Amino acid sequence: FVPDGFSGEGADLPPMALVDMPGYGYASAPKEKVDDWTKLVFDYLKGRVTLKRVYVLIDARHGIKAKDE
Repeated sequence: FVPDGFSGEGADLPPMALVDMPGYGYASAPKEKVDDWTKLVFDYLKGRVTLKRVYVLIDARHGIKAKDE
């Protein structure tokens, strides 16, 4: 997610960007697909050298799961 008015390039980036991680946490999909998404999410996060902080929003309907801790 890049806010309107930003190109998403270099110095033009806002100080914060929101990223939706499909399949992270609760997902109504086959376990194999969810496992693939989870690996993709963690690879993305580990590969972001400029990443300073991560906030995880928890859906109160599903609560905190073991992998969220």
